[in-house]
Amino acid sequence: MHSNYWHPKGTSPDPAFVEELRASASVQDIDELKSTISKSMAGRKVTTVSLKEGTFVYRARKLSDQFCKESPITLRDLSYPPAAVCSMGRLNRAGHPVFYCSTSKSPLLYELDAAVGDEFILSIWKLQKPALVNNIGYTKKVFESLGSSREPQMWGSPRLDDLEKGLDPLHADYLSVLFAEKAVGLTDETYKLSVAIAEIHYGNIEGHSNVFAGVLYPTVAGKANGDNLALLPWYVDSSLEWLKAIHIRVTAVHADSWSIDELDSARGADATGNLVWAGHPPQIVLNRQGAQCECVFKTGVDLLGDYIHGKDGIIGHWDCFDPVTGEKYFF
Repeated sequence: MHSNYWHPKGTSPDPAFVEELRASASVQDIDELKSTISKSMAGRKVTTVSLKEGTFVYRARKLSDQFCKESPITLRDLSYPPAAVCSMGRLNRAGHPVFYCSTSKSPLLYELDAAVGDEFILSIWKLQKPALVNNIGYTKKVFESLGSSREPQMWGSPRLDDLEKGLDPLHADYLSVLFAEKAVGLTDETYKLSVAIAEIHYGNIEGHSNVFAGVLYPTVAGKANGDNLALLPWYVDSSLEWLKAIHIRVTAVHADSWSIDELDSARGADATGNLVWAGHPPQIVLNRQGAQCECVFKTGVDLLGDYIHGKDGIIGHWDCFDPVTGEKYFF
């Protein structure tokens, strides 16, 4: 009976309401949709997660004529867009930016519909404070409809008192199904319903001065085989640290993966915020004559949050250091 979503018995919206809501998205604006949805929210319970301080998140932006290395790339360019140029997305209305990112590298190129020859700036960030995030979409029905190879995450443990309180586990949560529908055409009308659902889940937390830090959701473009985050600007500006940027080019597209070349890397910025590019892919540079380097392959991410994919989906990194001084080297 375990579920991330619960609703009072006898009050869960029926299929007719779901179809009515889907149809109304073509004629109602976002606030009207939120009002309609909110009427069925009373008593809804969501089991969610607090992301730990030190958690790494990943973001990518496609290079273009307007965003290119021939002009300086700043840290601001890697973050959420200015309100004046922010278009509507799955979790934001136009003019209201969020920081779209992922908890791993794998969803990024799916979300950006990468093709051979496309180039991207992939950036790695670190949470400086815990982030309480809401979530939507983690149901078996959503994962099956997207063709996922994994089971949806469950937070917490089953609680019998929820049943005793008259709550039903929503294994086919209607909001999750509506939120995770694949968008076609990517017009401003496409995402009105998912934005309305997202904004309800950004809501205020009773007894706290801030709203949730964001919303966690399975990647729709990547068949729910990874997790995306939409972090709100207040959290990004106060509690997110940039660590590294990598310039990559897609060299091949496979059924469920890509091949890429790493072209350049940056781990710092100048006084004006412009990224300082190394002029080469990530690599070890020995910093003294006669220096030695010892490398051990370890599972998991390195201290900068970076990693490579190994056999059978294992992620890992090379732990490289000077055996004499113990100094760490980073790719």
